[in-house]
Amino acid sequence: MIIARTEAGPRSKAEPWAEFYASRVNGLYLARAEDITLLIPGRAAESVANSVREELTAALRSPVTVGVGGPASKLGEPVRAAFAEARRCLSAMVTLGMIGRSAVPGKLGFLGLLLAGGRDVPQLVGSVVGPVFDYDEQRSGALVETRDAYFESGSNATAAAKVLHVHPNTVSRRLDRISELLGPDWQYPQRMLEIQVALQLARMRGGLSDDPDSVPSESVGT
Repeated sequence: MIIARTEAGPRSKAEPWAEFYASRVNGLYLARAEDITLLIPGRAAESVANSVREELTAALRSPVTVGVGGPASKLGEPVRAAFAEARRCLSAMVTLGMIGRSAVPGKLGFLGLLLAGGRDVPQLVGSVVGPVFDYDEQRSGALVETRDAYFESGSNATAAAKVLHVHPNTVSRRLDRISELLGPDWQYPQRMLEIQVALQLARMRGGLSDDPDSVPSESVGT
């Protein structure tokens, strides 16, 4: 399921293009005031979305934003679910300023998937910060606490050590461990934002699942 939002240009050309494209690929289409919905057979969703965006952009000579949902294995509820997912994907793209681009939900990144909704939040949060929570829980560690103190101290390990009442070398070792678990880019602005949002969601939910026994430990350790 593909929804293409036309940002400007002669929209009178959009419906004829959609009819021709759907006929060409043996699909279905629905044209509305600001967008076109296409139900297209096949599995290469990202490639098809890029093709739709490029061809419609050329036809209208104006930016086109394309969101994808599905796949739908049959008509009825699966198609309605795919349409809803494509609509959420498109809405998230617009919110993130991804105008004139195409994307499948899995390529939106953590914040995009969160905005798109329709996903299991604990699983989504776990994909971003799960390894850190697992480490703290299994080893009575304090990586989450250290990360918080580190950023609240302006990314200053010495200042964070004073807040935590530990030696600066302990903070450095914990930060190295976080890098091992989350990757060396975890302090880059985009990743930092994703991690902060994920940690806040995890705290609000009491951990990474609805099971109260899964609440991560906050006890201090190395």
